[in-house]
Amino acid sequence: MTDARAAALDERLLDIAGPDPSPAERALMVRLIENFLRKVPAMLDHLEFTLAADDPAEARTAAHALRGSASNIGADGLALLAGAVEDEIRAGRPPAPAAVTALRAEADAVRPLLTAAADRLTG
Repeated sequence: MTDARAAALDERLLDIAGPDPSPAERALMVRLIENFLRKVPAMLDHLEFTLAADDPAEARTAAHALRGSASNIGADGLALLAGAVEDEIRAGRPPAPAAVTALRAEADAVRPLLTAAADRLTG
């Protein structure tokens, strides 16, 4: 699964920056990756909080934002899981607590891959 994650991330970063990014494009990509990695824990916390507070509208918005951010950076597994949570909320079914646990696990799995991608862009 890690190979599939890495391939998806690399493909998305290539889509964004192209095959031979300039130094400025590399710096931008690194900033995008760093911002994503910095924001995801707070996004997950917010989603978990809104679910616990029984605020489906805000929880759906939080899941949607996480899905979009993950999709934009190429974290396809995280995007799929967040989308599933969003769909459950939209259907009026609160997701099981294990859903947030799975989101956190997937975020933890892509973190080192994104860190390595940022390192390659700066190296």
